[in-house]
Amino acid sequence: MLPSPVKMTADEDHAVSLMGGSLSGVRNALNALDGKPDSSVDSGRRLFMAFSNTRTVRDAFAAVIADDRELMDIYLAGAPVDRLFSEVTCGDVGVQGVKVIVPSDRL
Repeated sequence: MLPSPVKMTADEDHAVSLMGGSLSGVRNALNALDGKPDSSVDSGRRLFMAFSNTRTVRDAFAAVIADDRELMDIYLAGAPVDRLFSEVTCGDVGVQGVKVIVPSDRL
């Protein structure tokens, strides 16, 4: 879920910037996801956009950053722990199907 309107933290803004994006680009991309989120959730204090295809988005994001050392920290900081265990290896240890290989000089 994302707060609406979208507001990015300094770390999120930095991550988007590293990928050549901007806040307006993020907003445009969110609007392009079939034009609307799956639902809006009103928590009583804030409005959120909810998307059901987060696994697909996460998989695509992992594929984009997998070979880019400059973006690896963004993925590692934001991925849920259960995804880290199934998508990441420490060094190239020959495990099939991982999305991110953290090189030995980054361990």
